[in-house]
Amino acid sequence: MPHLYDITTMLELLGCMGVQPIVDEKLNVEVNSSTIEHFAAPYELVKTMRASILVLGPLLTRYGQAEVALPGVVLLAADQ
Repeated sequence: MPHLYDITTMLELLGCMGVQPIVDEKLNVEVNSSTIEHFAAPYELVKTMRASILVLGPLLTRYGQAEVALPGVVLLAADQ
């Protein structure tokens, strides 16, 4: 992966949700989503990048719930 601010922020966001990403010396990233404990993306992180909304779909599909804050708005989603 390229060393970009948005990628670093996304890894931090996943860490807040309980994921322990593994980054090797060549910047390859391995993510195991089975450790997710929290389904809310903290506003402090998502407000810093436009791509933060991309976590909403996978969380909703896999776990049936998600909460992602957007600047000025909080989106709540639940699988019905």
